[in-house]
Amino acid sequence: MQKDEPRKFAYADPPYLGCSHFYDHPESHIWDEKQTHLDLLTTLDRDYDGWAYSCTARDLGWLAPVLELEGVRVASWVKPFAAFKRNVPIAYTWEPVIFRRALPRREGDPIGRDHLSEPITLKRGFTGAKPHKFNRWILDLMGYQEGDTMTDIFPGTGGMTKAINEGVLL
Repeated sequence: MQKDEPRKFAYADPPYLGCSHFYDHPESHIWDEKQTHLDLLTTLDRDYDGWAYSCTARDLGWLAPVLELEGVRVASWVKPFAAFKRNVPIAYTWEPVIFRRALPRREGDPIGRDHLSEPITLKRGFTGAKPHKFNRWILDLMGYQEGDTMTDIFPGTGGMTKAINEGVLL
């Protein structure tokens, strides 16, 4: 790959396992199957130079085979303000992001951190909408630069596109 050749990136934030009922989409039920998630991760790893995949901490156990792929890491989005629920004795205040950074590193690739501390979004009109800083952090994790291509597999509120169009990374 030439130094200035654009790279292909993808971000996937599918309905988390067992949470398809939160989404008004005729095919959301397929995300209640582990194999659907594993198939998506296989596609990400095969078709993209760098990628990121949001999930929950309880999913890391069955996603362990993906974590064994070369270059794959887990980053942490820590939520200093999160929604607390009566029937949940330990609040979910962090989410893992499984990712593969595009290699080799190019001149100008952002150097990121494997964690982000940023509150959840409220009243964004879509369950699971991520905050603006989160989207920019994902781009840094993968090594995205202007001119690369980015596929947001579950665009939801369009936050990833907004972060790319802004043009300035963290």
